[in-house]
Amino acid sequence: MAAADGLPEPQLVPDQAVRGGHYDKMDDKENHQFHTELKRKLAHMFYVIALSKVVDDHVSLIHTLHTFSDRR
Repeated sequence: MAAADGLPEPQLVPDQAVRGGHYDKMDDKENHQFHTELKRKLAHMFYVIALSKVVDDHVSLIHTLHTFSDRR
């Protein structure tokens, strides 16, 4: 299909070209530190998202209560 479009066929990357990157060169200690830091950052990101959701829900509730009390 790519040849019909005038585009070159995609070239497959050999498995050896994928290997040898930074990740493969890390030893076990660096690998553990990398994953620990990644987990910490992900946990922090999810905490911030959850906290912002809670704050948003509280602001919505306060706004609703003020609107309701203004009608009385």
